[in-house]
Amino acid sequence: MARYIDNHNIAAWRDSSPTFEEVIGELNQGYPHSMCVGLTAAGHLVLAVGQVLNWHTLIFNDPYGNKNTPGYPSYDGKYARYDWPGYNNGYENLNYVYWSVYSHGDWEPATDTIVDDLQFNDGFYLHTNSPSSMAYWWDNLIGYRNHMWWTYTTHAQGIDTCYATWDPVLPKGGLYEVFVYIPQVSNPAQSARYQVYYTGGVDTIIVDQSQHPNQWLSLGIYPFTDSTGYLYLGDATGTQGRHIVFDAVCWDYRGPEIEEDISANASKPLLRTNVITDLITLNFDLTEANKITLSVLTVDGRVVKKIKRLIPAGPTSINLSIAHLPPAVYYLLITTPAHSTHLKLIKI
Repeated sequence: MARYIDNHNIAAWRDSSPTFEEVIGELNQGYPHSMCVGLTAAGHLVLAVGQVLNWHTLIFNDPYGNKNTPGYPSYDGKYARYDWPGYNNGYENLNYVYWSVYSHGDWEPATDTIVDDLQFNDGFYLHTNSPSSMAYWWDNLIGYRNHMWWTYTTHAQGIDTCYATWDPVLPKGGLYEVFVYIPQVSNPAQSARYQVYYTGGVDTIIVDQSQHPNQWLSLGIYPFTDSTGYLYLGDATGTQGRHIVFDAVCWDYRGPEIEEDISANASKPLLRTNVITDLITLNFDLTEANKITLSVLTVDGRVVKKIKRLIPAGPTSINLSIAHLPPAVYYLLITTPAHSTHLKLIKI
C-alpha cells in the first residue's frame, strides 16, 4: 500500500508495529492513516480518520461497510467506529493491527481562476454516479500539476455517460478568456465538446485534442459574474473508444462588461440555500412587476423543469418543486426579457 500511495505523488511509508499513540498523533496533525487490521480473518484494510472523544476508539472509512450494523459487508462504512485491540467501548474490535501506512500530502490550493482536476468539491466535479462509474475513469501523473483524468469517448452525440465540470471563483464580474489544458495521450479525442456556461447563455466548442498536446487552448472570451458560470466536458463525441482528457481550466480576466440586474428595476433574487431537498425557494423584491422564467438544467444543459411567472412589485417568494428529480448537481436559469443568470444547486 505504501508503494501504491507513493506512486500517486504522496510521500508514504509503512510501520509494521504501530501504536495507538502514533496513530492518534497522525490524526491530530490532519493525516488520515491507512491500516491493515483483524476485523476479518484474511486481514482488512481501513482508513482511520478520527477518534471518539478520548477513548481508545477510532473512526474509520471501511470499504466493506460498518461491522457494527447488520448485513456486513454493506454500504454504510463511512465513519464506522471500531475499538482498539484490548479495549471495549461497545464497538466491534480491530482485534489486531498488522501494519499501518503513514502518508503525508499537501492540501490542494483553494479554487480561484484556475480549477484543477484534483480540487474535488471545491470547483471540480467528476461524475461517477450511474450510468457512469469510477471504473470508467483512469488517471495519469502527467499534465498540469502532474495529474489528469481520462475516459473513453462514446458514439453518442447528445447524452454523456462520464463528464466533469469546472466552477471557478472569480474575483469580479467581467470578460474572461477561458483556457483548457490538454495533456498528450495516445489515441486522443478528435471532437471533444466543451460547453462554456456564461452570463446569458451557453456556447459549445468542439476541439480536436490531438492537435493541442501539452498546451493551453483558448475556448474564447465570455462574460461572467463573480459567482456564476462554469465549464462542462463529457464523453459523448460521436466516435467510440478514443481517449478524452480532463485537466485544468483557467479563466483569464480581459476587462469589464456593462452589467445589468436581473431586471431593470429589481434587486437580484435571493436563493435561501443552494443545498436543496425537494423545494427551491427564491425571494424577490421588485419595484415594479416583471415576467420571469425559471428553468432547472442538468449539468449537461438539459431542461428538466420550467415555469413562467409574473412577479408583482414588492417582496415576493416563489417555490419551485424538484421532488421528482434525483440527487445531483443542477443549475437554475433565471430569465427576464432583459437578462439571465445561473445559480448552482445541489440536490441531496
